[in-house]
Amino acid sequence: MSSLLDQLKGLEGLAIARQTVELMGRHHVTPCPQNYEIWLNYHLGTPAVCEAVDSIVQSGAPMNDQVNKSLYDRLFAGDAAQANILITSEQIARELSGVLAILESAGEKSSAYGVVLQNAAQALEQNPNGATLRDLLASLAATTREMAEHNRQLNAQLTETSVEITGLRESLAQARSESVTDGLTGLANRRYFDEMYKMRLKEAGEVGTPLSLIVLDIDHFKHFNDTWGHSTGDQVIRFVGASLQDKALPDQLVARYGGEEFVVILPRKFGSAGQAFAEEVRRVVEGKKLLRRSTNEYLGRVTISAGVAELGPGEDGASLLQRADNALYVSKREGRNRVTLSPPFAPPGRAAVA
Repeated sequence: MSSLLDQLKGLEGLAIARQTVELMGRHHVTPCPQNYEIWLNYHLGTPAVCEAVDSIVQSGAPMNDQVNKSLYDRLFAGDAAQANILITSEQIARELSGVLAILESAGEKSSAYGVVLQNAAQALEQNPNGATLRDLLASLAATTREMAEHNRQLNAQLTETSVEITGLRESLAQARSESVTDGLTGLANRRYFDEMYKMRLKEAGEVGTPLSLIVLDIDHFKHFNDTWGHSTGDQVIRFVGASLQDKALPDQLVARYGGEEFVVILPRKFGSAGQAFAEEVRRVVEGKKLLRRSTNEYLGRVTISAGVAELGPGEDGASLLQRADNALYVSKREGRNRVTLSPPFAPPGRAAVA
């Protein structure tokens, strides 16, 4: 079986490229590099991409720019940051190997200098005359100058390496931050949410503390994009993200889940607290008069809908997320601009108690 790189070479690669572009055309997808990467992987049968695209296609939702951007952010955006982490880590490892070599060299030089001093002391004890003393002093002076020069070079090398490692550490920290941060809002991204969600579920199960989850999105978001353009749509997303972050406590994670959708993890909080959190943010968003930055035009009222769910006994993360999502769609069906608290978790075969 040929590798992916082999598939993309020669006449076979040209055929795959043509088929990919034709596939994009059938779904009315804008031809840009990010979209091509999604649909090339879909055409080649990459499992995660196929699952994500098929889910959207089967739902009947249009494959517009926002949907494709959300797919790219979720499936591919973290790859470059992960590559940067790997490259920078390797550079740090090389620099540290260099430091070890420098220190090893310094140890060998210091040992040699110690031998010279020891030999000089023995010579003085055995033959303490003027000639011997003059020769020893000359030899010691030359060796000491050599040792001093070696130490100077050593210090210069260590200083240079220290500066280099400091820079690499900063680059690594930045790459790590980029790998878990949404580029548009500065919030946690889907990758970081997934990891933190697992940790909070485990904590709630082991300690027996409550855990609540909020899923929310921006009402009629397509209207903002269609009316004002994507840059203004991005402004609205950033505004809602900032409103959520302003309300969140230090141990509460706000993440952009994709597109105009957000999630909030509230550890050690009951569903009623999650409902109050979402309701307060809803009022803040609704009450803000948002103006288009480029023209100062009034954008109209921005509102959000939210669903809240509290982890039930024996419930897993997928179920909790699904219940919060279901509650969100109840808010949508009942007119939007509202918060819905999910009924308590009911294990399979048992009805929920309102």
